[in-house]
Amino acid sequence: MRPLPPTRGPRAGFTLMEVMVSVMLVAVAMTTLMQLRQDSIGRASKGRDISVAARLASQLLHRIEAARMLDLFDGMNGDFSEEGFPDFSYVVALGDGSNYAEDTSVDSNSPEWAWREALRKREDDRIDEEGDDQRPEKTRVVIRVTYTAFDDEVEEYRLEAMIDSWAVYRDFELYRDLWGSNNEDRDQIQ
Repeated sequence: MRPLPPTRGPRAGFTLMEVMVSVMLVAVAMTTLMQLRQDSIGRASKGRDISVAARLASQLLHRIEAARMLDLFDGMNGDFSEEGFPDFSYVVALGDGSNYAEDTSVDSNSPEWAWREALRKREDDRIDEEGDDQRPEKTRVVIRVTYTAFDDEVEEYRLEAMIDSWAVYRDFELYRDLWGSNNEDRDQIQ
């Protein structure tokens, strides 16, 4: 028979404590990495949503500027399902006195709230004095795009611009009064 090989002694392998410490360190590192990954995915998704909302609001604003919105009215709403984004919806607010232009995050005691109320009152007074047929040269247009974010919270993107009133209300007589006509012969035929 052969003799047994000599043993290495009490330090022949890892102790249970060393194995537990190494497993704990790996677990902490993996948890941290997974948390960073989740945060990165959330930020990328939020950036994508903001980018899409800005692009969709800009497209809608350009359609209004080009007088391509046939039935545009204050409070008009809808979604962007035709563009492939049914989870994104919009509300269009027209004029300084629009209730739909309000930012829901503004406190009713803030100076901005008081300013908006003054604009609304001024617009109501102007309509009472001049009638609704007298339009200003520019009209304030606010487009609010809402969507559900990655964390299931409803987010909102606001785009605000001053647009020529003739384009907003499709008032081509006002356009001719302001800008004249490029084609005198065509105007005579009509």
